[in-house]
Amino acid sequence: MNNLLKRIRYYPRFGLIMLAYIAFIALGMPDGLLGVAWPSIRHGFNIPLDALGYLWAVSITGYILSAFFSGRVTAWLGVGRVKKAERM
Repeated sequence: MNNLLKRIRYYPRFGLIMLAYIAFIALGMPDGLLGVAWPSIRHGFNIPLDALGYLWAVSITGYILSAFFSGRVTAWLGVGRVKKAERM
């Protein structure tokens, strides 16, 4: 872990690449996980099969809303910048 922090300090773009990689993995996880976990969730909570349709509808609505407002939020907050670390 200490070695990773040193790399991020000396190579600021490395930290940005690692953040992008972690975000890519984290965003893709729920899509594959729901298909695998849904049968056990359904039986564990005694949920009918058609509840998956409601879950997908809410998920798609959230996706559309986040896509619609992402430009406004980015304009409001600004695009993050990586501060260049000073060389020792």
